Amino acid sequence: RAFETNITVKNLAQDIALTIRKAQSFTLGFQNPEPTLPEEVVVGYGFHIDMDEPDRFLIFGDFKITDPLIEQNGYYDGSSCDVFFNPQEECIELISIATSDRIEAICLNDSDCVFQGKLDIVFNRPNHDALFSFFDAENLIQTNLDPLTGNPISHASISVVSVEGLRRFITVWNTGVISVE
Repeated sequence: RAFETNITVKNLAQDIALTIRKAQSFTLGFQNPEPTLPEEVVVGYGFHIDMDEPDRFLIFGDFKITDPLIEQNGYYDGSSCDVFFNPQEECIELISIATSDRIEAICLNDSDCVFQGKLDIVFNRPNHDALFSFFDAENLIQTNLDPLTGNPISHASISVVSVEGLRRFITVWNTGVISVE
């Protein structure tokens, strides 16, 4: 059982890293989620996790749309994530974790990890550099600043854990480098 658990948590960590890379590659290669959207509407793509929902994560488009509720702002606006793409919503792909493994924590820079809040990692066209937005438990946003230290965010790590307590970390650097440990 321990071997199987080790494999599933490793696979989850790799899945998350690949999903982040997918958002980054959408930015570099300009993946238009809907052919009817003009190219200038899609400003960037991002990865979103919410610690209130540790069994899922998503890719979103950071759109510049005339709808005042949805705008290019460097973070996920929390619109619904339907099965079919809706150009009035930012969610492009919702991924549910099918095992008992879960997202455990968000770590910014080398600060202590937090077990509440939301993290958005955005890649704006045409760059591959990562921009970070962290929302604390009260939903107050810190864009590219570590809320614990006030320092610029150089990297963010996502901790995933199995039911047996095996952990893996996915780290994204502001340069766009993604690693799994």
